[in-house]
This record gives sequence, C-alpha cells and structure tokens, in this order.
Amino acid sequence: MVGLITLKIKTQMKKFAKYLTVEGEIEVPCIVLETLTNGKTELFQVDNLNDINLETQKLAKLFLCSRDIQVGDKVQKNPSNWLISDFDSWGRGDGLAEVLEIIDDSTIDVRWEGGRCYETPNEVLKVIGEISPKAVWVTEGMEFDEDEILQKSKTVMIEERIWLYNEEDGSSTELALEEFLELELKEDSKIHSYKIGNRFKWKDANDEAEVTYYYNEYQIKCPTCKQFH
Repeated sequence: MVGLITLKIKTQMKKFAKYLTVEGEIEVPCIVLETLTNGKTELFQVDNLNDINLETQKLAKLFLCSRDIQVGDKVQKNPSNWLISDFDSWGRGDGLAEVLEIIDDSTIDVRWEGGRCYETPNEVLKVIGEISPKAVWVTEGMEFDEDEILQKSKTVMIEERIWLYNEEDGSSTELALEEFLELELKEDSKIHSYKIGNRFKWKDANDEAEVTYYYNEYQIKCPTCKQFH
C-alpha cells in the first residue's frame, strides 16, 4: 500500500489598508473616524471644518496592516472590531501590546501597558506603517501582495564624526556616526530603520559614509501606470 504524503503549504498573508486615527492639524477635505456610543467607529469624509465634532471625531489616515501576527509583535486596538469588557477600565486597549503567545487561531495572549489579557486576532492590528498620501486610489480594505508594496527610503552621505550644538548652553558634543544614527532613530518617529553602506576616507575632507534611511511610510504600486506612489 502506497502512503500519501500531505504537504502543508503556508500561504503568504496579504497586507491590507486600514484607517486609523492620528494626531495633527486637520485640513479639509479629510477623513475622520467617529467613535459611537457603543464603542464602534465609523468613517466620514469632511469638507467643512465647522462640520467636525472634535469630541467624537479624530483625523484618520490610511495605514498598511498585516494579519500575520507572531510572538513578539507589537499590536494595537482595532477600533472596528473592538469588544468592550471590564478589563478596559485598567488600560486594556491603550497604546501598544506585545504578543506573548498564540494560543490558537482565535485567541492570543498579549501584554498591554496595564497588564496581560487574552484577545482575538480580529480585535487587534499589526500596523506596518502609513500608506503614502500619493496613493490616492487606495481605499480601506484593499489588499496587496509583497511586490505591490515599497518602503520609502532615502540614501545620503553623512560624515563619520558629527558635532551636535546645544542651543541652551552653547556647548557642542561630538558623536560617532552610529551614535548619531541611533539618536535620530530614537527621536524621529518617521524613521523605521537605517543601513550603513560604503564608507569613504578622503584625503582633503572629513571621512563619510553612505547611509540609507527607511521610513514608516509605504508606497503602493498603481494598477494603471505600474509605478509606486
């Protein structure tokens, strides 16, 4: 008797677009997310500033999210599917939570700032980064393959030694390139990561290095022109 071998092939989960609230100045026209009395949320387009209720409505932007939640990931509350419970009173759903264990397909163990709690995967979001505002055709719920997504990046030349000037006391501090980049990564929320490339030693100038910054913004391939925006 010939046995049959079954191979389990894990299909790659597509990333998707989701509106989430952000801080910042509101300029019309814009999308706002309104929190309803039952805790659920609804999206509205606003064309007049006088139509915005700042108590219940907040500015919203499109973010790239993933359903591929793994241990160690950071997740946040999904306002569309959030189920209010008594645990919300101690901070459940506030800020970011770390995924501690995948119990099964319907339950994950996470640690919020206020403590641990079991959640369903649909109640939380794994946010990758903001979708470029130039991808004007993208709407909430659209899904994308990996080859349709491009992380925004920029490559620059930076000196190996950097002097930082303190305006308060007039002092200066010399930093090595790696120290300077780590400081930028900590202070600038738009920067996701960086990579140091080729390094150059100059005879008549300060030594420099090629640095690529990767940002928390993602371009999407246009289905019409096939370019990333």
